[in-house]
Amino acid sequence: MGEIDDGTEPATLGLNTLQKAFKGTTSSWTKKGDGAVIIKFSSTDTKDVTVNIMSGGNRIDEVDALGGKTLYLDRWRPGFLGLPGTGGGSLVLWVPRSSQGGHLELKVKLNVS
Repeated sequence: MGEIDDGTEPATLGLNTLQKAFKGTTSSWTKKGDGAVIIKFSSTDTKDVTVNIMSGGNRIDEVDALGGKTLYLDRWRPGFLGLPGTGGGSLVLWVPRSSQGGHLELKVKLNVS
């Protein structure tokens, strides 16, 4: 199987959003690059929210390399006693491996939900 071609089409990396929280998120992938995955957040939400970033089932700060794994963002708003409440949503996409380093940029939009 070959490498993923450069592009911005959401289906290329299987970018999928559940509910309204991340609707409008875009991505850009290039095979040649520095191996970086850059996530830029912008919010139109009127309340504070928490975004959990996971990759390969691990918290992002425990992952050495994202290539060849699923990247998962989960958003929630604290409810009673700080437990997850309303306004949740998820974003999932595949981060390809590239022999040329690769470079992925996500412009993650946080919406009112």
